[in-house]
Amino acid sequence: MVSSFIVAFILLIVLVTQLLVLRKISGLADSNIEQIKLELVKLLEQNELSLRDGFNESRRELREVSAENRREIYELFKDFQDTLLKRVVENSSAQNRQLEVFKNSLNSLSDYLVKNSNEFKQNVST
Repeated sequence: MVSSFIVAFILLIVLVTQLLVLRKISGLADSNIEQIKLELVKLLEQNELSLRDGFNESRRELREVSAENRREIYELFKDFQDTLLKRVVENSSAQNRQLEVFKNSLNSLSDYLVKNSNEFKQNVST
């Protein structure tokens, strides 16, 4: 009987100890949950800041690339304009030379025709 009393007493102590341990674990779990929540919130905030920084950096790089593209396009159009103007001037000079040659040929022909006309008149008169 004493031994059953001791066994019951030991079982009671084990049960009380288990209840105390479970209560402690439950309390730790609750505090760990709060701590985990805080850490998750902190990580989310850090993530948000990283995303903002990434977006800002992307926008800055996009502005730089866009500005560089505009400069390149401006330079290309400037080169095209210069080349086009050079060609127009060259064509105009060539056309003026050809017109000068044509004018000289026309004047020569006109002089020749006037001379022949005068000779023809003289021959007809004679």
